[in-house]
Amino acid sequence: MAAILAVVIVLLIHGSLYPWKFVARDLPASPLYILFHSWDADLRQPRVLADIAINLVIYMPLGWTAYLFLRRLPSNVLRVLLPVLLGASLSATLEMLQLFEPSRNCSSVDWLNNTLGTALGVAAGAAFRRILPGPQTQDRGAMALLVCGIAYLIFPLFPILHGDQLAARALAYLQPSLITPVAVLTPFAAWFAAGQLLLFAGVRRPLVWLSILLCLQPLQVAIMGRTPTVAGLAGGILALLLFAFGGRMPQAARVSAILVLLAITVEGLSPFSFAAPHPFVWIPFSGLLNTPQQTAFILFLRKLFLYGTAVWMLHACGLGRGLSFVPAGAAVTILLASIELLQTRIPPHVAEITDPLLAVLCALAFSTLARHRAKPACLAR
Repeated sequence: MAAILAVVIVLLIHGSLYPWKFVARDLPASPLYILFHSWDADLRQPRVLADIAINLVIYMPLGWTAYLFLRRLPSNVLRVLLPVLLGASLSATLEMLQLFEPSRNCSSVDWLNNTLGTALGVAAGAAFRRILPGPQTQDRGAMALLVCGIAYLIFPLFPILHGDQLAARALAYLQPSLITPVAVLTPFAAWFAAGQLLLFAGVRRPLVWLSILLCLQPLQVAIMGRTPTVAGLAGGILALLLFAFGGRMPQAARVSAILVLLAITVEGLSPFSFAAPHPFVWIPFSGLLNTPQQTAFILFLRKLFLYGTAVWMLHACGLGRGLSFVPAGAAVTILLASIELLQTRIPPHVAEITDPLLAVLCALAFSTLARHRAKPACLAR
């Protein structure tokens, strides 16, 4: 857990200070004074509400992992207080450093939201410890992926209240011309994998829950910033049918792994139109950081679910022994790296190091969760 906490902190620092082009500035007051007097939020603006939601969610992993890292402290107060203080201190430091990065803004609103996000992460970590050790939960990695997938479906959960806009989005959603085999493949693989994850997590009536989760896909037309497609729903319905008739078969996990890997490959190489090579980007997460925050976080959740599911499914199929996710993580990392190298010749794509790095982080997280779950059993012996 210490390694995951360190990775979370590094990623927060990297994302907050990117592109790392600092300039000297003559400030009118101390950085701390400016931080505490930089309230610039108009809560009537939907974009501001979306930014608040993003800042809350971004710092939740810090509170979550810090709480689990400090879970052995004898004092309940310290287990809660120290992670929140860590989040508040880290966020304040980064906000003040952003005064010297021209493309960034120092904001007390962001600092408060980041601190609150850390506190919410602590609450999530406490709930994680209480819920998952139960006898019905068989695999924490599967449950973590399901949480990630649900977050992807509902984020940012800001409804569209204008009837005309909602009607226009519903009509655009129902365009049959958008249904193509490539567009159906990824949701088909993802939804069938979600059924497998429900099984391995020990969820009762997985077919019912998969049907309920699938209903969230068309409801995205009423969520700001989401663009669901009929192809996505069609893939989900096909996956639901396959899961209903063959989801519990012995080879279902292997079929799911093949589908997810195939979907990642086809999506990564589509439209299969090769041209002159363009540069490979070695700066992690640069593409996401150069994308509007809300869109970037939706893409991040999607990638995290797909690549994490690929790693988890390969391990479930026997690629790796015991609690080690290294072989499965290495296989997905090599696949993603190969796709990224080929993307240097596919113009619509930006070839970068982010996707292979995500596979490595997923393998690290699953190994930590597996060891954390296995330790009480070892101690009991």
